Amino acid sequence: MTSSTSLSLLVRPRAAGWHRALLRPSAWPVSRSLMAVWRDVCAELQARLFDDPSRVIAGLQMWRLHVGGTADTLSRKAREWAPEIGVGVWLDQPPPTLWTEEEFLKNPPGVPMRPPMYQFVRVAPADRDYLAVWREVGGNGCWLAFSVQSDPDGFVMTEAAAYKAWIEEPSIEAYDLFVPLLKLDSSESPLFADRSRHLAGVTRYVRESDEDRGLVIYSDAPVEPVFESLARLVPAGHAAGGAAYTVVPDPETRP
Repeated sequence: MTSSTSLSLLVRPRAAGWHRALLRPSAWPVSRSLMAVWRDVCAELQARLFDDPSRVIAGLQMWRLHVGGTADTLSRKAREWAPEIGVGVWLDQPPPTLWTEEEFLKNPPGVPMRPPMYQFVRVAPADRDYLAVWREVGGNGCWLAFSVQSDPDGFVMTEAAAYKAWIEEPSIEAYDLFVPLLKLDSSESPLFADRSRHLAGVTRYVRESDEDRGLVIYSDAPVEPVFESLARLVPAGHAAGGAAYTVVPDPETRP
């Protein structure tokens, strides 16, 4: 690492039962000079968060596939990764819809519209080596992964029925794979309380969040000890009611 300030960590107070943190690089999407560090640190982090690969659901946010040649990588690896198309649903927003006439009329000139549908590509390599997938695509802002208490396929089937019960848009409700979309502050939203049941079976969650310009982490346990097992955390004050750190990867702390 060329600079001790290349990675920073913001730890927010626990909200709605979740410990939350944001690992942020100095540039977003991650710059070429920092990419190796980002992928290494986040791979080690996920290895600790997701200690049982058989309980992991992982994949790519399709609206970010244009960054860093990720679409080409997915096409090249399709047979190995066995992609399955689903939908990501924000848990802090009203039911998802396609574009409306009002959105077209009110969208400011030159401002990109939101994706008409937040499609998600689940990847399921036969060896369940999700970190190998991460090392191919991490840093381009498309990664999403979470671990569940039960069998992942059973979790997906149960959750599909639950999502369909309140999603009103037929084109979205028709899917059979749904995953939660979270930002760092999602658990502070009043709407989150109505949607939090979709996280009842989730234990750990990470998402490369373009909205937060970093890796968002939700965990059922404190996050700092996980980071302290793979890096040095240098206090950098307080921010938004939480703690801020500079993250310095330290080879001596690694197993």
